Amino acid sequence: MAKRKKNKALPLIIMAGVLVALIVGYALLSAYNAKKAEEEANTETSTVEVLKKATAIPVAFSYDIKNQVLEFSYDNEEWIYIKDNTFPVDNDTVTKMVSGLTDIKAVSVVNKDGADVADFGLESPALTLSVKYSDGTDYTFKFGIVNSYNGYQYMTYTGSDHIYMVESTLASTFTKELKSLYKAEIWTLQNDAVTAEDVTSITIESADGQTNTIEDENGIEALFELVYKLNLSKWEDHYANETEMKDTYGIYPECDRVTLNYTKETTISNEDGSTTKANMPASYTVYFGYEFEVVEDSETTADGEESSPQMSFFYTQKGSSVVYSKDKDVADDIFEYLSYSAPEATETIEEAE
Repeated sequence: MAKRKKNKALPLIIMAGVLVALIVGYALLSAYNAKKAEEEANTETSTVEVLKKATAIPVAFSYDIKNQVLEFSYDNEEWIYIKDNTFPVDNDTVTKMVSGLTDIKAVSVVNKDGADVADFGLESPALTLSVKYSDGTDYTFKFGIVNSYNGYQYMTYTGSDHIYMVESTLASTFTKELKSLYKAEIWTLQNDAVTAEDVTSITIESADGQTNTIEDENGIEALFELVYKLNLSKWEDHYANETEMKDTYGIYPECDRVTLNYTKETTISNEDGSTTKANMPASYTVYFGYEFEVVEDSETTADGEESSPQMSFFYTQKGSSVVYSKDKDVADDIFEYLSYSAPEATETIEEAE
């Protein structure tokens, strides 16, 4: 039988085909990358400079939210809430809010020929933002609707004949309510990193003269967990004087109160300049004020009856002018410990073997 001859040229043909495919693929990839780079370059160069401040910074601004105008000014390197300079402004938050106002860019200028300004939502703007700069200039920015196609927002400002399309995040930065711009005061238990193991005793005192001191480990642990719920998370009044504390909120030195006595690690300076750490006694007192009904839409239970109203109470920590609130159940659970007594210790007698 005759042997079939191998086609020695076949591998070369396959290799040549692979090489051609690689060359074509490389060319296509290079073309794609070049086009992508061109698109990105065009995108960058198409950015429109709206307002740029080389050295000036915002020194005052205001914006409207929920029919309330919030006004702030920069004084002695701190932001002040103009309507109430006792309001504790969170300077870090406000500084971040205005950080983008020194270099405002747009993605494009709108061709508004033949268009009604109302079509852009600028007659009744979603946000009106007024800004004053340290160089004496001031501007009012108006933000309209967000374009549903590309997600950009229409904007114009005083002194400009243009309507711009800008990132919607510029306006959304100024949607914070006043309470979210509040700088929370120091919560002593958290600041001192107090745990139940650090507590030596807890004293409960009522306005009518009842008192009880809990010193056993189980009682302290259970009561500490309840007191720890008073974490200053919801404030009702950021600044109440002594008269307001008593008359409006029912808080005064002899009102219902709870005091935690604990040890706190403290650094002590010695005469020779060295330092040592020692556990020093410390205390934390919470004052309880009036109870009040939380006004909400009434709800009905499964059997058709109206649910009971939700009750809360006012409270504050010693030395504070801020009034907070919490669910009434927390106070009820805490003051049940007025009648608490530690369980008696029992001895176990082992029988002799």
